[in-house]
Amino acid sequence: MLSVDGGATKTLAVIYDELRNEILGLGVSGSSNYAEVGTKNAGASLQAAIKGALTMAMIDEKNIDQAIFSIASVGDSAEYTEIGKNLVSEAYGRSNYTLINDGMAAYRMANIDADGVIFAPGTGSVGYLKRGNDFQRIGGWGPLFGDEASAYWIGKKFLTYATRASDGLNGCDRHLPRHIEEIYGMDFREAVTKLTRERNKREIASLAVQVSRLAREGSETCNIILDEAAEYIRKFITSIYNIMGDDAKYSLVGGTLLSGKFYLDRVTKGVKPKVRAYYGYQVAIGGIIELLNRKGVKTTENDRNTLLEKLNEALTQIDRGDLLSNLLFDKPPKLYST
Repeated sequence: MLSVDGGATKTLAVIYDELRNEILGLGVSGSSNYAEVGTKNAGASLQAAIKGALTMAMIDEKNIDQAIFSIASVGDSAEYTEIGKNLVSEAYGRSNYTLINDGMAAYRMANIDADGVIFAPGTGSVGYLKRGNDFQRIGGWGPLFGDEASAYWIGKKFLTYATRASDGLNGCDRHLPRHIEEIYGMDFREAVTKLTRERNKREIASLAVQVSRLAREGSETCNIILDEAAEYIRKFITSIYNIMGDDAKYSLVGGTLLSGKFYLDRVTKGVKPKVRAYYGYQVAIGGIIELLNRKGVKTTENDRNTLLEKLNEALTQIDRGDLLSNLLFDKPPKLYST
C-alpha cells in the first residue's frame, strides 16, 4: 500500500508491504499544499515523492493495491476539497485512493483509535479531537487568523521582533536584524521586502529553526517567542483535559518538535496529562494505520512504534541534501519515547 502525506513544507510517500510488515520504499519532495504553492507545483511534488518511493521499492505503480493521500487544505472548504480530489487524481493517475486531511492522519499515527486529542504545530497548526466515532477539528484557520504556535507563527514573530529591534524599540534583541541579514545575505530591509513580496509561508516557517537555535544560545527575545508558543499549546491541552480528563490521550505532532526536549519541556511544564510527542514527517504512518483500520486490522501501539522505527531506517537511504531541503534535517532525529 501507498501512503502519501502532503503538507506546506514537505511531501513524503511510503510504500508498505502489509504481509511482510516492511517499508519497501520512501520518497520525499517539496510542498504539496496547493493553497500555498498552487496546483501545478503541488502536483509535481506528489509525483516526485511517489516516484522516489517506487524507485526505492523497485516496484511498478501497478503493484500498489491501496493508496491514501493525507493532504493539507483538504476539508478546509468544499472548494479546497474538490481541488484536492482533482489534484490527486491527476498526479496519481488512478481513481482508487482514499483522501483525508493530514491532521486526521496525524491523529491516527499518534493516538491510533483511542479517544483524545492531538495538536499539530507544523508549518501551520491544527488540532483534532476524537470522542467515540466523532472527530472534531479544532483550529486550522490558516496564517491570517490562526496557525498559533506553528513554525510559520514562530517565524513571523521572529520577523516582527526583528523589525522592532531595527526601529530601536526597547525590549527587543538588537542583534535580530543582523541574523536575518546573515540568513538571506542581504540588507535587513531588503530581506523583509523580499519576504513581504513573496509571502512564502514555507520560507517564513523555516525561520523557526533559527529561533530555536538562538534561544538555545541565550537570545531573550527568541526565548520569549518560544514561551508564547508553548503557552498557547499548554492552554490548548488544558482546555481539552478539563473536558475529557485522564481517560483520553494527548499528543503533539509537528515539525516544531524537532527542537527537542529543550522546547518540549516548556510545552508540558505544569500540564496535568501525559503528553506524547511525535514529528511531522511521521504522519505518513498514520495513513497506513487508517488504511489498515478500514480493512478491520487493529494496530497496536507496539505495531505503530515498529513502523516509526522502520521509517527512520528507510530515511537513512535518502540523500542527506534531499532530507535537509524537504524535512529540515540531514539525518533522522532520535524518536521521542512513546
